[in-house]
Amino acid sequence: MKKWYVNMAVKMEMTKGYGIIVGKVYGIEGKEPRKNDYLSELRVRVKTSNDHTVWVKVGGFFSSRLNVKLKGRGMEEAEEYSLGEVADVLQDYFTDGDDVLIRCGVEVNPYKDGSLDLVAYGIYSCKDPIDFESKDFEERNEITIDMVVQGELKGNSLVGTFVNYKGQEVSKTIEANYEPIKEYLKDIKMGDLLRVMLKMTTEPIYEEAEGKEDKKATKTLMGRSIGGNSKRKIVGNKETIEIIDIEVDKTIKGKYDLSDEVGNDEELPF
Repeated sequence: MKKWYVNMAVKMEMTKGYGIIVGKVYGIEGKEPRKNDYLSELRVRVKTSNDHTVWVKVGGFFSSRLNVKLKGRGMEEAEEYSLGEVADVLQDYFTDGDDVLIRCGVEVNPYKDGSLDLVAYGIYSCKDPIDFESKDFEERNEITIDMVVQGELKGNSLVGTFVNYKGQEVSKTIEANYEPIKEYLKDIKMGDLLRVMLKMTTEPIYEEAEGKEDKKATKTLMGRSIGGNSKRKIVGNKETIEIIDIEVDKTIKGKYDLSDEVGNDEELPF
C-alpha cells in the first residue's frame, strides 16, 4: 500500500509580540531619519551588555495612529509623538550613550531572509546608570511572542514560525540553552503554539590576529586605559535568537496540522 501526499498551505493567525530592552543607545547623534512620502524612521543600536547589541526602529508611517512616548533625562512626565514624527525629535531627548529602557512591539518582516523587527513605542531614560562591569548587572533583553513550532528540538535548537497581520510567515532557528527549557521542548511537536520569551542579540565574532605583539595598556590616575592592543580582531557578527522562558499555560498542543501526509493505507487515486 502506498501513502499519498498533498501540499496544502495552512493559514496561521498573527503572532503578536512585545518587548523590553534596557541598555545604552547609539546611532542618534548626527543621524538623519530615512524618509519618503510615506514614512520617517531611524534605526538605533542598543547595547544590552558588553558583547550584545539589539537594533530598534524608531518611527514609521505618517498614516499610523500609534503614538510613541519619550521621557528624557530630568523630565517629570513623558511626552507623546505620532509614529511618523518621533524620529525627527529623538535628538531633542536623547544622545549617544544614554541609558534607556525601550518598550517595543515586534514586526514580522518577510522580506529578504525574513526578520523580527523591534519598533519602539516608548523610550525612557533610566533612573540609575548602567554598569556592564558591575557584579550586580543583569542583562534585560526580553521579547514575548507567540511562536508556531516547525519541528522537534534537535540538539540545542528548533525552528519557529512567526506570522504578521497579512498572514506572511517568517521562520527562524531558535536556540534553547537552559536545561529546564530543553526538557520542556522534548514534548513539543510540529504545529504546537508556544508563548515564548526570546533574547535577540547581535554579537561580534573574534579571531586571533597574527603577527601582533600583545602590548599591555597603561592606566591613568583616574583608571582609564590608554594604548595597548589585543591579539583578537572582529571578523563579523553573529545574530542569535534564544528562548529564555516559556509561558507554559499558554501552550496549545496541535494548534496547526502542518503535516503533508493525508493518507495512510490508501492507493493513489490516479
